[in-house]
Amino acid sequence: MKNTTEWSESAKDKSNRVDAMLRHLMRIKAQEYLREERVPDRMTYDEIAEFCGVDRMVIYRTEMEAIRKIRSKFAKCDLK
Repeated sequence: MKNTTEWSESAKDKSNRVDAMLRHLMRIKAQEYLREERVPDRMTYDEIAEFCGVDRMVIYRTEMEAIRKIRSKFAKCDLK
């Protein structure tokens, strides 16, 4: 029997949550750019992971998957 204080989320729920947090982070950074008229400082995997509430490897894998998708789309358009 599960304890009522236990909490878990499915892989799909976690992915959706991380995606939403990354979109939110990008909105924050865009607002910072518009407000201060300078490019925001870079963030480390650890800083992004802390913001999203996940391990840094989740952020790393998310980035690698995004890069793979972009390269695939560029290849379809014969852009390299």
